[in-house]
Amino acid sequence: MSMIKCVSVLFFVSSLSACGTFSSRDLTDNSVKIRDYHVETHCGEISHVYSGIQYDLCILDSERGAAPVKLQMDPLWLMSIDFVFSAVADTLILPYTIFQQVENGNIDVVQ
Repeated sequence: MSMIKCVSVLFFVSSLSACGTFSSRDLTDNSVKIRDYHVETHCGEISHVYSGIQYDLCILDSERGAAPVKLQMDPLWLMSIDFVFSAVADTLILPYTIFQQVENGNIDVVQ
C-alpha cells in the first residue's frame, strides 16, 4: 500500500471517530457549544491548537449533578478512545489551527 493510501485511510478513520476535533471546528462567531447535554462545563475558552482534545477535557470536567442517571456515568472510557483519534486529527490540521489561533485568539465556550 502506498504512503498516500495509508495517509488517506488514516485520515478517514480518524475523521469518523474524532468527535472532539470536528465538534470544536464547528465555529460560530469564534465560539463553540459543548454538546454534552444536561451538563455545565467549567471551561470558559479553549485554544484553536489541539482544540479537539481540549473539547473532550471540557466534557470530562463538567458538572453532571442535574443530568439523568444514564448521563452521570463516568465517560472516561469513551473519551479515552476519542482522545487518540482527536490527537491524530488535531495534528493533521495543525497548520490551519495555528493560523486560526493567531488570527482569532481563543475559542469561547458557550453553554
